[in-house]
Amino acid sequence: MASLIAASATAQPSAAWVLSYENRSTNQFEHDPRTAALVKATLPAQLAPLVLEALDGPPNPVFVRDRRYVLASACMAHACPSKGFFWIDTQTGVAIGARLEGWPSVGPAISIATLLIGSNGVSAATIPSAAQDAIVAWIADTGVSGPDVVRFIGRDGVDAPLAMRFQAARYQPPKGGPSFDCAKAASAIERAICGDWEVSGLDLQLFDAYEKERLGLDTVPAREELRTLQRDWLNARDTDCAPSADIIACVRRYYRRQIDGLLRWTPSR
Repeated sequence: MASLIAASATAQPSAAWVLSYENRSTNQFEHDPRTAALVKATLPAQLAPLVLEALDGPPNPVFVRDRRYVLASACMAHACPSKGFFWIDTQTGVAIGARLEGWPSVGPAISIATLLIGSNGVSAATIPSAAQDAIVAWIADTGVSGPDVVRFIGRDGVDAPLAMRFQAARYQPPKGGPSFDCAKAASAIERAICGDWEVSGLDLQLFDAYEKERLGLDTVPAREELRTLQRDWLNARDTDCAPSADIIACVRRYYRRQIDGLLRWTPSR
């Protein structure tokens, strides 16, 4: 009898239906009547409403890995420094939720990011590696360099510090640009960009415009369309400007045109 009770306490609801949201908007997933019940059943009571609240804001696409692991994320409406994350293994029903918060601290150039993670299905010591990788990728995608503080809530509701780190290596460009590491510049065009302050700034401006546009797209097809647009532009820039007698003038023209184009671009689907 005791074993039956224990099994019932740890049983997770079926989550196979979540796979149908692959590549769709996290908002669509959050608005499904089944989602709130799933989140509340798989996450601690303190964390579940925080995750659901954030998932209703500006969304990212729903990603599926290995036809098994599903990740949905978004930032809280009108408060995008507050971000929500929900990951689930559709085969076992085990889920991980997270809320990431960032706010100014001592000065305008300093910020602290806190990450609250929780699950009813695993402990802090048994977070699946697939979930850990998903959290790292999610945080890197937000552009947050932290988190500085990480805490974990289990089924018992106990909130405790978590020593596990969730930081991804992310290059931080200088304020004047460019967006890439000039120490690794491999082509004549990249070296020319690094040697010109104006074009370096344009490169960083384009990078920022691209990232802002990308993070505003809530489906995978739209993001793929944007990625193709940028890749085609890069190929055209290199093809036209590499043999040019004035590389700087050529790339300057390309950057200004692309920055203006991104500001007016919308996905076709």
